[in-house]
Amino acid sequence: MGNIVKQTRTPALRTPLTKIAGTAKEAQQRAKLDSERRKKAVGILAPEVIAHGRDTSGHDKSANGKPVNSSHTAYHLLMTTLDGQPRRITAGDLARFTDHVKRVGKQFKGGITAQQTINLSAGIDRKRANEHIKWAMFAGARGSVFRFVTSASGRTKGVHRHFVEVDFLEFASAVASPMTAPAAALRMSRGHLRFNCDCGRHTFWYRYIASIGGFALGRIETGFPKIRNPKLNGVACKHALRVMHMITTKDTTTLQAISKAIDAQRIGKNTVSVTQKQADDHAKAIEDNHATILTSTEKLSPTRLLSKVGQALQLTNNKERMAAEKGLSVMQKLGVISGGMAQKLLHKIKGRL
Repeated sequence: MGNIVKQTRTPALRTPLTKIAGTAKEAQQRAKLDSERRKKAVGILAPEVIAHGRDTSGHDKSANGKPVNSSHTAYHLLMTTLDGQPRRITAGDLARFTDHVKRVGKQFKGGITAQQTINLSAGIDRKRANEHIKWAMFAGARGSVFRFVTSASGRTKGVHRHFVEVDFLEFASAVASPMTAPAAALRMSRGHLRFNCDCGRHTFWYRYIASIGGFALGRIETGFPKIRNPKLNGVACKHALRVMHMITTKDTTTLQAISKAIDAQRIGKNTVSVTQKQADDHAKAIEDNHATILTSTEKLSPTRLLSKVGQALQLTNNKERMAAEKGLSVMQKLGVISGGMAQKLLHKIKGRL
């Protein structure tokens, strides 16, 4: 697991991590370094290669300028971990990559919401967010883009925090709405958004998914993650998930920041900033009230879950049975019922079919 940085609650020692001054500049510098690194990258599996098995960008030519059958130079020399172990890419892999891209494209229409980000995230990322990322804080906003700072796990030497930016796509309509700023902020927090994180997990695992899904903020990635995430599973890193959790749980400071930004835009002001004390207080409040990040299914109350089980005991509908089985699994996971009780109820459900 590696060493996890234990966050102290002593304000004097917390300040280096939560220092608010210069966060915008630091985030911009990291974005610039990411762009420069991407320009120098080699062995990129581009869209035209996946689609045609060859490079159609103009570089796929012989010395005399005539097109050549360059399937070898287009992808045969590239590697993938599609089946678990590193190996050379085949033509069959390109077809599987295409299927994964189509699946992701169908999943996302018009962006993604904060709760959908959590729902579609990989279980390992939610686990890491719950165990490693204990706090996050609002650091400022420019227009519809809100900047957050999160703690880091301490696994990467010299990295103590990360920057997550969220672009609320319904910000303009919220500003123009006759609703009060707090009411508009609450509704906007449930709407569609785009996001970005400066961490490697987002860059190499999820930026491509965000790009083809229409919810990428910042640099658009066209290179297929053939090594890190060839099956295109998950959507968000642990840092982004902590911020999405703040949005979905209606974190008071976050909603106040959104409300303040709406009010500012209504009088022609485009930026919102916070003081160092506000940032420290927000980070401490998040850590003190650290809550588990849950999917929509995991948020279902025990009463509602038991109701689903009861329906399944009375009905033979397959859909109800599947819902009950899922509910039993969640209740067991959350400690609402024991594993033995879950199995007994499951046997009862199956016994009626």
